[in-house]
Amino acid sequence: EIEGMQHNIPLFLYTPDGSLKPQRIDDVGAQVDILPTIMGYLGGSYKNASWGKDLLNAKDGERMAYTKSPKEFEKAVIMYKNYYYEKNGNKFTLKDRKTLEPIDPKGKEKDIEKMEDFIKLHLQLSETMIRKRTFADVDDDISLKDKK
Repeated sequence: EIEGMQHNIPLFLYTPDGSLKPQRIDDVGAQVDILPTIMGYLGGSYKNASWGKDLLNAKDGERMAYTKSPKEFEKAVIMYKNYYYEKNGNKFTLKDRKTLEPIDPKGKEKDIEKMEDFIKLHLQLSETMIRKRTFADVDDDISLKDKK
């Protein structure tokens, strides 16, 4: 397993005037999602050149958390819906996100394909950014669109 994936840290947002109504979103998110979430709440226009998503305005099934091993370049994890999907080279493991018990991948091909696309996109972009020592603009929804 990827180091650090054992942590589940809640994100609390508070507005003194009560303009942000209490709600619980029992889904995944990552540190890169905090800025887009706050900016989305504040309104106005802004350019999001990160891999983060506005967690308050994301549709169900659009939230993903991604991390990769700092020690093994091809090892990465996606948490999406109730899945914990670990890819290491050409091998993958699908587990329940909360219990980490193995899950049979049969019947989950569409979700697996979505997670595969997400991992490929992020591995390619991070490799390019490392090689060129630059940042790249990323379309938030590029890996979440259903293929036609």
